[in-house]
Amino acid sequence: MKRFAAIIAALALCASSALGQTAFIYTDATALPVFGKACPETAGPFTRLPASLKGVSRDPVWGLGRNSAGLFVRFTSDAGEFDLKWTTGGVNTLDNMTAIVA
Repeated sequence: MKRFAAIIAALALCASSALGQTAFIYTDATALPVFGKACPETAGPFTRLPASLKGVSRDPVWGLGRNSAGLFVRFTSDAGEFDLKWTTGGVNTLDNMTAIVA
């Protein structure tokens, strides 16, 4: 009986916190200006080098140019709270990166 009461209490807590949460409106970052690129016409929305350099530059340089380090989006908002969602590709940790756990 105690276990059942604990489950009901946990469900009630989850329901009450879910009702109090703000509904977020997400904007795709590709719709925002992306800064820090070598030029505006890059191989992808979050890559730093133009597609014309693929096969011309050395493979290690091209690989590093596909990393989004140094890129950023700029926006303004009057929101009191932000919620961000993102995914990463490839290696998620390197010796020079701080581990981020969501």
